[in-house]
Amino acid sequence: SAVDLLYVILPKPLENGASFGINFTYTLKVAKDAYTRYGVDKQGNYKLRYWYISPAVYDKNWQLQSNKKSNDLYQRASRFNITLRLPEGFQVTTSLDILKTSITNGIKTLSLKGDQRIKATLFLGKTNLFETIIISDLEVQSNVSESKIVPAMRAITLDRMVYFLEQKVGPYPFNKIVISNEDNKNNPVYGLNQLPGFLSPFPTGFEYDITQFKTLSRTYL
Repeated sequence: SAVDLLYVILPKPLENGASFGINFTYTLKVAKDAYTRYGVDKQGNYKLRYWYISPAVYDKNWQLQSNKKSNDLYQRASRFNITLRLPEGFQVTTSLDILKTSITNGIKTLSLKGDQRIKATLFLGKTNLFETIIISDLEVQSNVSESKIVPAMRAITLDRMVYFLEQKVGPYPFNKIVISNEDNKNNPVYGLNQLPGFLSPFPTGFEYDITQFKTLSRTYL
């Protein structure tokens, strides 16, 4: 009954362990970011999450889930191979590996790949709104920021957070992790987000530390 659920009838039943290739050609209609914070914003930046057709999970039965403003779509780890073409001026932020980038006649082409990924979130911006911090072998890209905290202190804070998670949970399985303000606003630290802007009862950096760590740990796990 949901318009975003597709049913495919195979010519014959698929045996256990076998595979079958299916090609879809479709056009995306990107909504405004007013409700889920993902979509296209007023500046023409694209924040894309769950933007592709993906196979439903089969666990004794089909676990069908319509993506109606869902913040946590049920998916199994998959392999992503994406060829992205967009105007040269756009900047791309993603946790997927960028294998190749080329520019021809004002069009930027990128080859993206990710193995064992639950999602393939893309941020396509006319300007680069993400700060990149290298921590050991992990590249952290974040647009969760605080004007009162200088970049050097943000780097030190993130280094402590990543070290803590590595000690308690284990190394992050991928080379890059993206911490977005969109995820932060969808899952805020309740209480902090209800304070008016002129009221600051906490020491400098406290709100940034709490907000950044919650968003980082949720993405990390």
